[in-house]
Amino acid sequence: FAVQMGGVEYSVKETEGKVKEKVKEKGILMKKVRDIDIYLKPEESRAYYVAHSEEGDIMDSDFVALGKEN
Repeated sequence: FAVQMGGVEYSVKETEGKVKEKVKEKGILMKKVRDIDIYLKPEESRAYYVAHSEEGDIMDSDFVALGKEN
């Protein structure tokens, strides 16, 4: 699905993909990640995230910039 705010639409699926790519770029293997919490901030055009290991520890937290989507 998508989130709309201020005339801009953000694809949830595409946002998730961008987050996973950023985690991989940092050298973290996705098979070691239990889950990723994503917090969409449309007013900032960013998605903040926290990646957790199988043990529940935080492996990474950061943000990705989001482009305008139609």
